[in-house]
Amino acid sequence: MTATTFQVPPAPPEAPYPWPSPPTTWEPLDLAPIVNGLRDGTIAAPTHEIGAIGESAYLLTLGRVSTLIGGPASGKTWTALHLCAEVISEGHTVVFIDWEDDARGITSRLLDLGANPADVTERFTYIHPDEPYSPQASQALTDTVTSLHPLLIVLDSTGEAMRADGVEQNSDGEVSAWFARLARPLADTGPAVLLLDHQAKNRQEKDSSRYAIGSQRKLAAVNGTAYIQDVKAPFAKGKAGRASLTCSKDRIGAWRNGETVAEVRVTPASRPPAYPDGHPVDVALTPVQGEEAGAVFRPTVLMERVSQTLENADVPLSGYQVTQRTTGKRQAVLRALDVLVSEKYVTTHPGQRGSTTHSLVHPYREVNDPQSDTFMTPLNPSPEPSLSPVPPFYKGGNREQVRQGEREQVEEQQEQVNGEFFPFLVTSTKTSDSRSIQEVGTGREQVPSDEPTCSPTCSPPSQGVYCPHGGPVGMWCNQCPGGVATAA
Repeated sequence: MTATTFQVPPAPPEAPYPWPSPPTTWEPLDLAPIVNGLRDGTIAAPTHEIGAIGESAYLLTLGRVSTLIGGPASGKTWTALHLCAEVISEGHTVVFIDWEDDARGITSRLLDLGANPADVTERFTYIHPDEPYSPQASQALTDTVTSLHPLLIVLDSTGEAMRADGVEQNSDGEVSAWFARLARPLADTGPAVLLLDHQAKNRQEKDSSRYAIGSQRKLAAVNGTAYIQDVKAPFAKGKAGRASLTCSKDRIGAWRNGETVAEVRVTPASRPPAYPDGHPVDVALTPVQGEEAGAVFRPTVLMERVSQTLENADVPLSGYQVTQRTTGKRQAVLRALDVLVSEKYVTTHPGQRGSTTHSLVHPYREVNDPQSDTFMTPLNPSPEPSLSPVPPFYKGGNREQVRQGEREQVEEQQEQVNGEFFPFLVTSTKTSDSRSIQEVGTGREQVPSDEPTCSPTCSPPSQGVYCPHGGPVGMWCNQCPGGVATAA
């Protein structure tokens, strides 16, 4: 017999953050105290308690990790410092961990917000780390939090904190480990933890704006609420402005995904400056009024893409098939499909093996959607638009070339005619004979006789009926009387 030498298998690679990992977390919990506490009122269900919106709503939850996501100069830090000033003015403590600014910048902003200098000195704890989050740093931060019992902890920002720790933001595993190592333990001590983060850059896919830069685990790891801050009117020193706060996730269940929950209003203050070169400012969180109240996010760019996918399909498509044929993130495309179904642009049918298929009722276009940023008012809107099927000439939204070798650039413009604004298209055509710009739809165009006077796809189909020449009712058509498409 040949003796077999036993070899010890190599140790598994060390996890990025092997600590802490108490094995007791796998033991079952006794729920009786929680059940009894909830029933007799000694324990409250999780709710928003920090950051007043008007008089009856709040932003953050004690013991939970929340995040505020926004683009550059969106005012995220101003919003966070407003919450800090509110908390310390009520006699509570705040811990602000800052990787992006410095003590002078943050302190001056707090004083500009009207915070009491004594409150800032006594109740606002500022930490500016410039080294990785080591076991020694963890112990120092734990001692600080344990001794101060803060009501709010702010980390500005998540991206810079991860960079300082050597965390790859696109790695699900490393991002999850960072939350388990720093953010979650802070929240477990009792305060509301607010992470400030930068918004994903790909704004073409509008649903991607609900995510921060990097792994989607950033959003998944939030066990409180995630908000998106979008500037509506830019603000600066001495200049008023406002931004909206939209919920992109709420584990508490108070807000719907996509719901605009508050408005951040920034206005110059009339009070004397707190220091010689100060710029007093007031920041307020106010409930959303009017049409924006409770508004739900509609990914209009993807809605149009999904519409075009269904327009080009010969048979009804399942949700999976729609995601495979439409450019965009899967969840964002499915969200757009859901909105189209709810708004009656798309209808559903039972499919094979319990699946659901989708077919188009009528096409969706951003320019015809009053809730879209690119909405274009028709020349003569129909008082009662009716729904019609996809016109047979429409082929996915691409305008056919009228001559081979021509390059056309179509631009949406408006021209004031007789005191009224009328949208029209300017077609810049570069050909071998160097023809000049044609002004289409104004009545002054000179269209060569060998070319069609109205391309059926020159403007996207609207929700209304179509004229005999294929133009959407209310939009321009050179072959209809007055240049406006009229139903037959």
